[in-house]
Amino acid sequence: MLIEVARKREWQFIRIIGLFRKLREQCAEQEIVDFEPRLYAQTAQLSGRSESYVRSLVIEWIDRRPLPFLKFCLVPGASRLFDQLQKSGRQIGIFSDYPSAEKLAAMNLRADFQISAGDPMVGILKPNPKGLLRLMNIANVTPDQTVFIGDRLERDAMVARRCGVTPLIRSPRAHSEIATFKRFDDAIFKPILGGN
Repeated sequence: MLIEVARKREWQFIRIIGLFRKLREQCAEQEIVDFEPRLYAQTAQLSGRSESYVRSLVIEWIDRRPLPFLKFCLVPGASRLFDQLQKSGRQIGIFSDYPSAEKLAAMNLRADFQISAGDPMVGILKPNPKGLLRLMNIANVTPDQTVFIGDRLERDAMVARRCGVTPLIRSPRAHSEIATFKRFDDAIFKPILGGN
């Protein structure tokens, strides 16, 4: 983004992306149903730009531009964990607040099921349980057969708990009530990864 600012001498788009993300967090906290139209309309109104301009910025800077860099951000052990889960016959489902198909492809990861909060059959952000419940329904699994891995206590751990699912949260610090890990090759994954 900073390179783009220097190249075009235009910084306003950074403020709009920041506003969009802030309003998206508010939609999650307030559990707004069918949040996307409201989110784009509010961002456009507060930024003084059109909804189509806001959408184009989000597509460019949240959906597209990060893709080539994602492989460098892959948490150590993630690829091996995905491989071992698939080899063991376990299903991998992705429930994300953002569409994940292109992001997984950019990291060379594959999941059996993928849904996002913006999908028509969901339409609400985490920590609302609707998306995770839908994913479990599609995968035909029960809460006791499911572990929800995420990186945000206030979103991922909460949605898991609201669905009766075990949360497992990536965090630099241990938590007294929720299992945490730092890398996907940490000891907590040894039963899946084996001894090495």
